[in-house]
Amino acid sequence: RRHPGFACQCTITSRLREVRAMFPFHGLMTLGVAIVSTLTAEGLSFYVVYSTENYRKTKKSIDASNKKIGRLKEELAALDPAKRKIKQRELSRIEHDVVKMDRDLAAMQSKSTMAVAVIALVILMTLSTAFSGVAVAKLPFVPLQFITALSHRGLEGDDMRDCSVAFLYMLCTMSLRGNVQKALGFAPPKSLMQVHAAQAQARFLKSKNLL
Repeated sequence: RRHPGFACQCTITSRLREVRAMFPFHGLMTLGVAIVSTLTAEGLSFYVVYSTENYRKTKKSIDASNKKIGRLKEELAALDPAKRKIKQRELSRIEHDVVKMDRDLAAMQSKSTMAVAVIALVILMTLSTAFSGVAVAKLPFVPLQFITALSHRGLEGDDMRDCSVAFLYMLCTMSLRGNVQKALGFAPPKSLMQVHAAQAQARFLKSKNLL
């Protein structure tokens, strides 16, 4: 009779084989390059933008204003028409200030955005040249046709699960960047549109007794 540990070891070995099939050596190299380039880009952004006093002060003001907008919207529903007009003017003024601060924040971020875009483009061109025509990964399913036009671009063969280096690199950097920003605590504040969407969703859930 086989020991339970043997069955567990077989399962782990099988999973590792599946991972190796999905991410061959070229795919793991691409993932490593994406991680290093993302950390480098975010480090540059932190040094140029996120660590400055002006950025931190503006971000803090936007967060505080967004919270105040949420409170005012809740108060408006309970006020009579005469007082509601006064609060509405205050709300409009704060929203206008948030839009202006959002523009200021975007202008600050543009300093590093161009540099990061140039670095990413150079790395992407280098990887595309080095792994031209090579399937660096295998997708777990056949994607939609408009996605395969990107994921299978430059590859030969009819297996639409094969993934090109450009698609894998872009996918990795896009998913890593937001997580790195959240982990390091300098993700950009929510825009006014995102705040309104979150508040509308909360009101809907409340009306359905789901919140």
